[in-house]
Amino acid sequence: MRQLRLIPILLLVSGCIVERVPTPPPATTTIPVSVEEGPSAHVTFQPSQIPAGRTLLVLEGPAQSFTIVAGPNSDTAVATALDSDAVNRAAFGNFERTTLLPMQVTCGPQEWTEADHWAGCGEVFEIELQPGFYAIVAGNPEPGEPPTMSVLEVVP
Repeated sequence: MRQLRLIPILLLVSGCIVERVPTPPPATTTIPVSVEEGPSAHVTFQPSQIPAGRTLLVLEGPAQSFTIVAGPNSDTAVATALDSDAVNRAAFGNFERTTLLPMQVTCGPQEWTEADHWAGCGEVFEIELQPGFYAIVAGNPEPGEPPTMSVLEVVP
């Protein structure tokens, strides 16, 4: 009779042991991006060096957009890096052999506030970044015109 009582307990315990543990999602780096256009134009973000992988860029404003200058064959899901020569060319407005990935909020300029920035306006942009360099440019760059930009370094 005692053996019959042990069988359900053993089945219950073995069911717990076989249960699979879910795989955690890959690590994500979040970078707040501040962009101002006009006479005091600047692009700032911290940190300026991040690990490769899934990245969330959060536009804090006050500008409504920025552009990632990435390597050829990039898209808004996965970006390939630029080499240092391509970064130098981009600084002078030469975007040959690069991909421009514009990132823009969904609200009008009247929606931005000092306290909340662009909260609720599609201000978070998710992208997979490969190791190398990426130029983050204010607004939409014009070929031949040196843009306002900063460089993000992605390390393995």
